[in-house]
Amino acid sequence: MVHDVMRLMEDGAAIYFLGVSYGSTVKNNLIHHVEHGVGIYLDEGGSGIHVLGNTLYRCLGGLFVHGGRNNLFENNKVAHVRDCLVRLGNCHSYMSDNRFRRNIFYSASEAPLLKAGGWTRRVVVDSGENLFFRADGKPFAIEGVTGIANLDEWIAAGYETGPVREDPRFADPEHDDYRLLPGSPAIRLGFSTQEKIV
Repeated sequence: MVHDVMRLMEDGAAIYFLGVSYGSTVKNNLIHHVEHGVGIYLDEGGSGIHVLGNTLYRCLGGLFVHGGRNNLFENNKVAHVRDCLVRLGNCHSYMSDNRFRRNIFYSASEAPLLKAGGWTRRVVVDSGENLFFRADGKPFAIEGVTGIANLDEWIAAGYETGPVREDPRFADPEHDDYRLLPGSPAIRLGFSTQEKIV
């Protein structure tokens, strides 16, 4: 568990990688209340990292890849962030082949789903079976992707396959209990209802 960090410094994270790190795994962390940073940050070409089964909430931002490639984000929960749920920065020629599979992206605010800088299609080669839900019923915004302003347009352009757009049925998200209730649509994506509160 990592929480109540980045209270003074900025441009950092609860879990931070700098540079190429093939074979590394970030798994099963509970991350919350990151005041001036993101939950998980793969910085300056952070590549080859498997980010699996983490729960992030009440952070400035959720997941951030800065110039990296061949990263897999899988079965993570990202909720109640202030800036954006996913940020893809410095999308230069090296940045490519990142994948987002079976994650839950949850919000009750205007925070965009995605902010990208210097976007090209090769930055994300596979995004599928992710669950998207805004509790206020509004569409998720997307910034920095040419011709795409929201999640509907992202899906229509073929960037996302098999999206699930249902309430994930968290136990009590307003009080930061992100366990899944029986019958949650996330169960078929590989999430469990047997999680413990840490």
